[in-house]
Amino acid sequence: MQTPPQDRSDAFIASLLTSYPAFVQAVWDNPATRYSRYAPIGWPEKDMCEFIAHGPPQRGVLAPRGIGKTYLGTASYTCWRLFLDPDTKIIVVSKSQSAAKKMIKLVRGWIDSIDFLEHLRPRFDGSRTWRDNTDMFDAGPSQDTKDPSVMAIGIEGQLENARAHVIIADDVETKGNTRTLDARDDLAERVHEFTSVATYGNREIIYFGTYHHEESLYRKEAQRGVQFRSWPLLYPTRSEQSKIHELAPSVQARIDEMPSLVGTPVFDHRHPREYIEERRARGRTYFAMQQQLIADMGDELLYPLRLDDLVVFPVNRDKAPVNISWGMTNDQGRGTRLEQIPSLGFGTDSLHSPIYYDSQWEPYSSTRMWIDPSGRGADKTGYAIVAHLSGYLYVKDVGGLAGGYDPPTLMELAELARRHNVGHIDIEDNFGLGMFMALFEPVMQKCFLEPGKKEDYKDGWKCSVATVRTHQQKELRIIDALEPVTSQHRLVWDESVARNEQLQYQYTRITKQRNCLPHDDELEAMAMCVGQWQLELNQDPETSADRHRQAWIEEQLEGHYLDSGRFAGVSQQAAEKRWFEHA
Repeated sequence: MQTPPQDRSDAFIASLLTSYPAFVQAVWDNPATRYSRYAPIGWPEKDMCEFIAHGPPQRGVLAPRGIGKTYLGTASYTCWRLFLDPDTKIIVVSKSQSAAKKMIKLVRGWIDSIDFLEHLRPRFDGSRTWRDNTDMFDAGPSQDTKDPSVMAIGIEGQLENARAHVIIADDVETKGNTRTLDARDDLAERVHEFTSVATYGNREIIYFGTYHHEESLYRKEAQRGVQFRSWPLLYPTRSEQSKIHELAPSVQARIDEMPSLVGTPVFDHRHPREYIEERRARGRTYFAMQQQLIADMGDELLYPLRLDDLVVFPVNRDKAPVNISWGMTNDQGRGTRLEQIPSLGFGTDSLHSPIYYDSQWEPYSSTRMWIDPSGRGADKTGYAIVAHLSGYLYVKDVGGLAGGYDPPTLMELAELARRHNVGHIDIEDNFGLGMFMALFEPVMQKCFLEPGKKEDYKDGWKCSVATVRTHQQKELRIIDALEPVTSQHRLVWDESVARNEQLQYQYTRITKQRNCLPHDDELEAMAMCVGQWQLELNQDPETSADRHRQAWIEEQLEGHYLDSGRFAGVSQQAAEKRWFEHA
C-alpha cells in the first residue's frame, strides 16, 4: 500500500489500521468533515463499528432510521477496507441508482478532502485507464484489473459479471419494494445474486437496514444464515426484548445492570425527547418496525388500530374545548374506561373518556364531510363528518346509507351536512366519473340557507363540494390516515359514533391485507375525512390551546376598555387602534 501522508504520526496511522472505531472517529473529527458538531459518536456507534469490522462474513446491522448507518457503515467501511488494502473490490448496492451515485459522491468526497485518505485518489498518471465517474472509481494504489475498486448500483440494476471481495447492501429494503408479495419475492431474488458476485477473499456480504414489512428481507436472510445484530432507538421492555431479532449484547447487558434504562434512548447523546416523540407520533407500526426494530408484533401489528387510543366525548355541533386529554386513569386514580359502551376490541381493548377537558370552548376551525358513493351490491354510501380545533379531530357522525344515487339518499346526505354545519364536502370519485357530483349539487342547493332565515343558522348555511381521486391500496390508505392520529390520541369520537358497532368492528379488524374486510365503507369514509386534515394536525395541541386562551383574554380586556369609557369621545375604529397599541 502507498504510504499515507507523512505529517501523520506512525502511531496515528497504526490506530487507523488496527481499529475501525478509531478510523470512523478520525473521519468524524477531521477538519474536512467535522461531523462531530452534529452527531457525536457514542458507545452504541462504537459497538456497532466493532461488529461491522469483526462480525462473520455474512452479517447485518439493524438500526433505526436517522442513526447514520450509511455514514458509519457503508461509506466508512468502504474507505477503511481500501485503507487496509487498496486492491479490495467493493460493490455497494443501494435502494436506487440515484442513491448509489450519492454514495460514490460521498466516498470520493472523503478521499479528496480527508488528508489520510488522499493517497487513495485515482492517479490519472497515464499508466492505465483510470475509472472515476458517478458509478465507480479506482483507488490510486490499486492494481489494474477488470473490476473497479468501488462500484455502486441500485438494487434493480444488473450485477451480472461483477465480482467483489465485499458487497454492502445499504437500505435495499424500502416501503415500495415490500408492498406486494411479488415485489418482496423479486427483492429476495436480487439479493440472492450476491453470493455469486462476492467470490473474492472471505466473500463478505454486509447488510445495513431497517424493517419496512412484517415479511422483511432481513428476516428471510437471517433464516439463510446471515447474522444480524439490532440496536433499537429505546431500551426495550421485557416484551420487546423477546421480539427483537438478535438484540445487541451490549444493549441487553446495560438493561440487566440498570433496569431503569427501559424506555430511555439508547442513542441519548443524539436524540432529545422531542425527537423520540415526533417519531412515536408517526404511528405504532412505524415506531415498532423502524425505531424499535420489531418486525413481528403478532396481533398488535396485524391489527394496528386500537379503541384504547381514542377519546370518547359528547361532540358539540359548533364548538369544542380548546384542550382535551387522553388517559386511562384520571388524577383521582379512577379508570376512564366506558363500561356502558360495549367494546368489540380484542382482549382488554376498550373505549375511554378523557381525563381532562378545558372549560374554555371555541368554535371549530371548520367541519368537513367525506362521502364514498359506492352504491354497488351490498356496499353502502359511506359518510363521515369531522371537525377540527387545536390539533384535535372531532368525529361527529359516521354512517352508511343504502340507495347509492337515489334522490332520498342524496337528500339525507345534504341534510346531514347542514345539521352538522359542514363547511366543505369531499366526494370520492374513483368510479363515478363525476356522476354523483352532478346529481348531488342541485340537492345541496335546495338545502342552502340565507342569513336570518333560521334561528340556528343566523349567518345562513352554504357548503363547498369537491371530488377527490384516491390512490394506493385501500387498506393501506385507511391505516396510514388513522394510525398516526390515533397513536397521538388526537381523534375524538362522539358517543353515538362509539356506539356504532359496525364501525367498531371495521376499525378493530382492519389489516394491511387486501380485502381483509367484507365491508369497510364507514371506516374508509372516516379515514379519508381524517386524512384531509393532515396540514392542520402539524400544530401542537398545547400551544394551540394556549393561543386560544390568550386570544380570549385579550378579547375580554378589549371589551373592558371599550365598555369602561376610557376611550370616550373617539371613534370605535380609533379606540380599537388605541387598544392594540396599548396591548
